[in-house]
Amino acid sequence: MAKSVPAVPQALQQRQDLLARATAGDRDAQSAMGDVCRVGDEFTPQDFAEAMMWYRLAAAQGDPDAENNIGAMLEHGMGVPEDMAEAAQWYRRAADQGLSIAQFNLGECYLYGTGVNGDESEAAGWLHKAAAQGHIEALSELGGMYLFGRGVERQIAIAAEMLTIAALEGDMNALGTLADYHGQIEAEALDGSLLSALCLAKMHDRGLGVERSEAKMFAWLMWGGYKGTRDADPDVREELTDMRDFYAAILADSVQDEAWKLLGQMWSPNAQVFDTRPRDAEGNVIREEADPASVIRRGGA
Repeated sequence: MAKSVPAVPQALQQRQDLLARATAGDRDAQSAMGDVCRVGDEFTPQDFAEAMMWYRLAAAQGDPDAENNIGAMLEHGMGVPEDMAEAAQWYRRAADQGLSIAQFNLGECYLYGTGVNGDESEAAGWLHKAAAQGHIEALSELGGMYLFGRGVERQIAIAAEMLTIAALEGDMNALGTLADYHGQIEAEALDGSLLSALCLAKMHDRGLGVERSEAKMFAWLMWGGYKGTRDADPDVREELTDMRDFYAAILADSVQDEAWKLLGQMWSPNAQVFDTRPRDAEGNVIREEADPASVIRRGGA
């Protein structure tokens, strides 16, 4: 009686199929084999030379991921001598095809003058393209550039928006920049930037580079509603209004009281004159007659 042939484990079969497709000339499979060899796994030992071979085969057919990975291996000297000039050329090939990671890498080359002549304006252009596709590191880098006016016009509110979005996605560089420069964002908000006030509200809501504080979050939302006259396109104003009205309906009275006090401190040393909520003869807020959301809306937002 003939012995049965043991079945090939599914994972091994998939690897064999991938290798067969790569050997037959499939560029996606060649690029994937490059990834496998670059990292190594239970079926394939790490081999940078083998990885580079597969990447070059895929790149010869115009695969942007392979082109970017060749650039990365050249940049970091992975099995080849470091060569930033050639790395930048490969990044450009992939970036020209719209690959966001390559656009970010090329932008970094121009920003720091590695492999190319430094050009902050050119860097901003490539980083904008990557950020438009949702590349968070590019967005974080751009936030810093807008904060300091590197290659772009200095705009604190735009910087705050980009850094806040990146920090919400977990980017630690953005989080650190918000922590270091939140004072500049506060100054912009106090000077009438609605977008900056909205960003500060989000920062305090989630503890992004600042203490987490519902009272401060709500105070900045109210301040933006009253005093936000700059950086206030309709979408930004609508977002602030929606966020403010939502929290007005759910925050505890004690938190809202604290927010009003903070708002008064922002407004002027005479804090009490700004709190227009109805009060009884002893000065206590008449809760049953006061609709926090409607009180806020009287501010004109």
